Amino acid sequence: LRIRGVHDQKLKTAYLGVEDRGLGLVPGDDVFTIVTCSGIDDNKRVHLLGEALSRLNRPARWIHFGDGPLREHAMKSVTAPNVSFECRGQTSNADIRKFYTEVGVHCFVNLSIVEGLPVSIMEAISHGIPVIATAVYGVPEVVIDGYNGWLLPAKFSNEQLDAALLGLMDSQKPTNELRDNARALFLQRFNAQSNYAAFAAEIAALRL
Repeated sequence: LRIRGVHDQKLKTAYLGVEDRGLGLVPGDDVFTIVTCSGIDDNKRVHLLGEALSRLNRPARWIHFGDGPLREHAMKSVTAPNVSFECRGQTSNADIRKFYTEVGVHCFVNLSIVEGLPVSIMEAISHGIPVIATAVYGVPEVVIDGYNGWLLPAKFSNEQLDAALLGLMDSQKPTNELRDNARALFLQRFNAQSNYAAFAAEIAALRL
């Protein structure tokens, strides 16, 4: 969001943010649970996650919210017996947010070639969910590498994606530091309630 001052002609940027629905359920030591939330197309590259999880062949549960022309391709990308994939299709935002509060999610993944500043990632970190995402456009503003998740180059290799997934699967960080940091970054930058209040106060203070 950019505000152009009437007198000084300066630009100011401000985050919009998402609603605070509280922390999500802390995942236990059971199956590693991953969520993706997007269309299923060439840009989102959802199938690459299925291929990676199949290469690792670790016990994992992958849930996708969204649909698109490459749905069947994504479904077929999972070939390992230890990996379950649930494609839930188009799902209301209310139901997705409810899911985050009721199901322990270890990781949110976004492998897009092109992104803006994804609302889906803002929502994930608001519930304390660590993120693996590509470092494109505005994504590094919501995912800080090593702080609340891991960033990958847009043209990441199989080895880089596998290493990021293994780093979360084999570490205790997802249930403590990364989760705490995800929530803290949300409160600092992307809490809609505080952001809107600050924006309204600035507008009210303008001398027209």
